[in-house]
Amino acid sequence: ADLLGTGVGRPLMWRGAGLIVAGAGLAIVAAARRRLGLGLTLVALGAFGTVVVHVSAGHAAGAESDLPQRTAQTVHVLAASVWLGGLAALLVGTRGDPDDDRARAVRRYSALALFALLAVAATGTVRAISEVGSFGALVDSAYGLGVLAKIGVLVVLVALGAVNRYRNVPRAGSSLAGLRRVGGVEVGLAVIAVATTALITSLVPPAARGAVGPPTPPDRPAPVVVEGTDFARSVDVR
Repeated sequence: ADLLGTGVGRPLMWRGAGLIVAGAGLAIVAAARRRLGLGLTLVALGAFGTVVVHVSAGHAAGAESDLPQRTAQTVHVLAASVWLGGLAALLVGTRGDPDDDRARAVRRYSALALFALLAVAATGTVRAISEVGSFGALVDSAYGLGVLAKIGVLVVLVALGAVNRYRNVPRAGSSLAGLRRVGGVEVGLAVIAVATTALITSLVPPAARGAVGPPTPPDRPAPVVVEGTDFARSVDVR
């Protein structure tokens, strides 16, 4: 009860509410395929609401330019969800032998993933500049090192995505083995990227730390002077 009444607990409850709405949408889709549109709409609204609440409780909400940074972070999380979450869904949905439907799904995802990747890169750059503040802070702060680690993982993900896009996607009509193999590695790296992001969100950004500055010293009180001497006045103390 104490937790849920705090600034940490309230966003947790709203996140939970968004996930419940998304889960209800999935349940509708699973129970009645004819209500596919309603179910997927609930999934989208629940997921979007969860992301907005998550961003509003994070570093972006404390930025000097609040609304632009929140918007950039929201787009960043949604684009990463489409890119990496969509890949996991694609691997599950294309199980079995290749055919025209699976090949079409692979090509559609590949086109969408390209735009999602560009959005992740652009918004991630905006957010890193805002939170890190300088090149020096990238290497002399835990937050900056976390950002570098995340960039490293994303560079590898981009390279693997390029392999899929230019080698495995054109072959999707006849073979899905390469796509599944490379995609499986991408999903594993995506888990590492998410874990790195979770670590970064628990650290204080260098820009925020610099904005606070050193604490202001309290005003010095008026001096109090005490004088004394021994009986023979051989020692005076002030």
